[in-house]
Amino acid sequence: MLDKTCLIRCEYSEKIGFGHLMRCLTLAGELKKYGLAVWVLSSNGRPDMHGRHADSIDRWHVTTTKAGSMEDAAFLAGLAEEVGAELLVLDFYNISESYQLALRHAGRRWLQFDGFADRPLWADWVLSMSPAAEMESYVLRRQNPATHFLLGPKYAILRPDFMAHRGATRSHGDVRRVLLSFGGGDDQGMTLFCLNAIRESGWTGAITAVVGRANPSADRISSWADCYGDGRVHVSVDEPDMAGAMSECDMAVISGGMTTFEAAFMGLPALMVCLADNQRANIKAWRSLGVSVDLGDSSQLTKEDFIYHFLALVRDKNRRAELSRHGMEIVDGQGVERVAEQMLGKMAVANA
Repeated sequence: MLDKTCLIRCEYSEKIGFGHLMRCLTLAGELKKYGLAVWVLSSNGRPDMHGRHADSIDRWHVTTTKAGSMEDAAFLAGLAEEVGAELLVLDFYNISESYQLALRHAGRRWLQFDGFADRPLWADWVLSMSPAAEMESYVLRRQNPATHFLLGPKYAILRPDFMAHRGATRSHGDVRRVLLSFGGGDDQGMTLFCLNAIRESGWTGAITAVVGRANPSADRISSWADCYGDGRVHVSVDEPDMAGAMSECDMAVISGGMTTFEAAFMGLPALMVCLADNQRANIKAWRSLGVSVDLGDSSQLTKEDFIYHFLALVRDKNRRAELSRHGMEIVDGQGVERVAEQMLGKMAVANA
């Protein structure tokens, strides 16, 4: 067991969603198993997690510095020195080379989430869970000869509640319940779009619509279900058991963020719609791997196209079984264990 401290710098909001936060908290829980104390530094306070991850974080520190600024880099390096943090984890957008060099000059060692390979990289570990991540692209950006790349869905960090379903099989008979989930923040109207389209399609199964409390449309979605759901639509706000919700569904319509890895692990065949530019490559890669159906960008998706692809997948149990099998083969649920082992193994060597 190690007697060390890890300091996580991450951001979450209605706009960028909560995926960054959730994977950091899951990683924190894994590091705790090795005896590390874990601190979080964020511009937002500790959210209400309904008891989840309650024991993962030893201290939550709120900062007024802007993530990615040089002031923020200096504050992070200073706090790491003050609390004796041997490790840092960075999970936010716009981590510039200057920011990284400030940490390196301060003698910090860190893991950096990076989904783009579009800037110089100085981190000790660079993690991209994306199925679109290519080693060649990342090697071209490496500035630190010691950087180790952790790339692809084998490093997907899933919440602990999914592990109870590891190895579970899924039947592929009739589609009785469909999941709608577009992240914890603003769904850009996709939940209501899908509810209306499915109602118009004539399909009469049940629907679980998972929305975040931060979604500005949350009340409208609940009102829609009351008025038009015919008792078939269940709206879950801040769903506490996403794995359980997925296990009860036969098919899903989701966006291109963290939920894609969860659905793949659960063998849940999915239609994926792109809500942001940074999701586009991921969704195309999932399609190429035979894990999902790509609906394209939400801004260009018509109700007619949605209904066509939705009903086609509902009616094709063989296709659903194939998507399910590929997903479970690609995401095995051991990603967070692999990440922690890589970090702590290298740290132990460096400190020997």
